[in-house]
Amino acid sequence: MAHQAHPQNPVRNDPKEDCRVGERCVSAWAIWIIVTISATITVLCLYGLWAIWPDGTTGSITIVLFTHRFTITDEEQLFALVALSGGLGGLVHLLRSLVRYVGNRQLRWSWVAHYALLPLIGAAGSTIFYIVARAGLISTSASGSPTDIVNPFGFAAVAVLVGLFTEQAMEMLRHVSETVFSPTPPLKDTLDPGTGNDNQ
Repeated sequence: MAHQAHPQNPVRNDPKEDCRVGERCVSAWAIWIIVTISATITVLCLYGLWAIWPDGTTGSITIVLFTHRFTITDEEQLFALVALSGGLGGLVHLLRSLVRYVGNRQLRWSWVAHYALLPLIGAAGSTIFYIVARAGLISTSASGSPTDIVNPFGFAAVAVLVGLFTEQAMEMLRHVSETVFSPTPPLKDTLDPGTGNDNQ
């Protein structure tokens, strides 16, 4: 993931030319805000994982978050565990990249939205992966009730990896989808005037 300065060229008519929004470097005060928010969310994510980690009980489970008590089922607990683990993986990816580009003085505004969405992408991607795995589209050798067949360490580890390596995880899910659905025919590039194809 490399940040490149946009060349100082006059406006061209090429529709594929990169836009210049967000090409400026992030200021020092904004970097401090981004780092503080990212670190705070990471701490909250870790606290959430510690608070909801399964203790071996089945049925309804009481969770204590900041002195507030919630009652959830074991299935809801597993969904929350996977989502938080995926979010944590996304946060680790975010912090690692942020430290690198801030240290090299190359952090640009165009990447701020990417960093803001990484934890959500990790949480959503790991939840999708968990649903696919529990549906049997990714083979597992266990059977029984959720608390019997699900190793929280195993699913949490996979969820963290999905958050850390989202592109690889999505590629794997794409291969899974190709075994369930017929592949779609390739579409022509609508931005290429030589194709004459307006369909997307």
